[in-house]
Amino acid sequence: ILFVSNSKNEKRYPKERYAILPVIYSHSKDKKTSDVIRDKIETVLVNKKYTVLERTKMNEITKEFKLAQTGLTRNDQIELGKMLNATNLILTEILELNQDDKHLEFSIKNLDVESGQILWKYEFTIDETNLSESINKAMEGLKSSIENP
Repeated sequence: ILFVSNSKNEKRYPKERYAILPVIYSHSKDKKTSDVIRDKIETVLVNKKYTVLERTKMNEITKEFKLAQTGLTRNDQIELGKMLNATNLILTEILELNQDDKHLEFSIKNLDVESGQILWKYEFTIDETNLSESINKAMEGLKSSIENP
């Protein structure tokens, strides 16, 4: 399994490996936004010097095991994390809101694969009428909420 890494990170945090699962969404119109959010979360973690599982490798493994995005239970997520040799899973979902509303509320959790414990949780709302600025502002908030390595 291939990991994106940084040599400083390997010396300081040699055992932490993050897998970012696809964002869970209910409506197909939210797929593009979900993909952007997942990519931005990956960028935040890599820039914070965390080791992150390469997305293409993780997608191959999830397809290989025919795991449906919305069909994963918490136990399935933990088992997937173990199969990926990850120590941490990043779980993101769009919370159900009124579809007429132009805002999407997201929840991001960092789950310890070994214990199943939520290590941190970050929630934010984006404005679909000003998507780019709204997502960037949310990711700045995520950056500052994650402790510096």
